[in-house]
Amino acid sequence: MGKKKKGLKPKFPLGRWVQTNRMIEGRQRRVWVKAYKKNGKRRYKIRLTNPHEKKYRKGRSLFRPAKYKKYSKIVSFKDPEDAFISSGQLLDEFVRSKQKDKKLRIARVSQYASNRAFATSKKKDLSQKERNEFIEIGKIYKRSANGMWKEYNKL
Repeated sequence: MGKKKKGLKPKFPLGRWVQTNRMIEGRQRRVWVKAYKKNGKRRYKIRLTNPHEKKYRKGRSLFRPAKYKKYSKIVSFKDPEDAFISSGQLLDEFVRSKQKDKKLRIARVSQYASNRAFATSKKKDLSQKERNEFIEIGKIYKRSANGMWKEYNKL
């Protein structure tokens, strides 16, 4: 057995991100390393990993701008009657769609609408009437979302 040379880096596969432990700023950290060649020399790119990266994403909330404008025009939070009509429109769209990914998208839209309504109902500055309306709107969207998820899981 030969001596291990000081400063010798392990051979990482070229062009693939590999997770490993590295000493960074005096601490042992879990990092992603990618090896590549530049001018015939082996180089390394290092990305730090955060254990809470998926749990706490910066700037992601329920009230971000709509991803799909078509569905944002359908969803309404004005009053429970409008919510009932818009959940019916989403349900019609769900039944008419033939693609599985479109069905998933519509089910998520309904679920997010329900979550937004329930989150809005918890605001401190709402009157009791407004709070009850938002809770009712949340229940309407949740009912339609549950039906969509049952149908989607059968596929």
